[in-house]
Amino acid sequence: MWHYLFTGLLSLCVGVRGYSSGAPGGQCDQMVPGHRVAAQSVASPYTILLSAEQYTCPNDEIIVTVNGSSSFKGFLCEARSNPNAYNTVGSLVASGSVSTKNKCGTNAALTHTEGSIKETLSFVWKSSAATENVYIVCTIVKDKNTFWVKETSNMIAYQAGGQCGGSGSGSGTGTGSDGDAGTGSGGDTGTGSETGSGSDTGSGTDSGSESASSSSKKWLYIVYSIFLVYKLTTRDS
Repeated sequence: MWHYLFTGLLSLCVGVRGYSSGAPGGQCDQMVPGHRVAAQSVASPYTILLSAEQYTCPNDEIIVTVNGSSSFKGFLCEARSNPNAYNTVGSLVASGSVSTKNKCGTNAALTHTEGSIKETLSFVWKSSAATENVYIVCTIVKDKNTFWVKETSNMIAYQAGGQCGGSGSGSGTGTGSDGDAGTGSGGDTGTGSETGSGSDTGSGTDSGSESASSSSKKWLYIVYSIFLVYKLTTRDS
């Protein structure tokens, strides 16, 4: 009798301890708390909200918020490509005031660290290089005897064809009267072009004026020379 009583008390203590400090690693696959009672079959009072429902690039971030019409004490949330298969995608990053930790190794998961009453939960899903659709799947514990297993968000769809990591193109061209031209390209996101042309033209007024002035001086010199010759000839005669 004492053996059974001791075993029961030990199981109760372990169960309470496991609940208050977060879901243990052995629950990462099935996501079922070891509370020895069945999960709720009625509709959950909780919702899993997403700041966006598609992603394109590695390291894209989507804010996840869990709340509802009732408070809760515990949770285990994972980012899965299939809600019913233990295959996680990307990573979950703690955010907000609720203390969390990951007990599922390198998989994308978060659980609570203490059993206080919580009104809301926020964290960030960060995408990886995978190109899969993703669901945020959470088991939410209101109290030891009341919990919902694998509550699922809307799908986060992978959207192919976007530009990632600052990829893009830019170009610039320019021409001038001296005939120089240049083109260039850059890696900054976006496109842009710059064109310009310019030429300096003149009617040749300055050079024409100098030529006319020189010609006039030349003729004046010739006329003056003839005049001097005529004067000398007349005087001698």
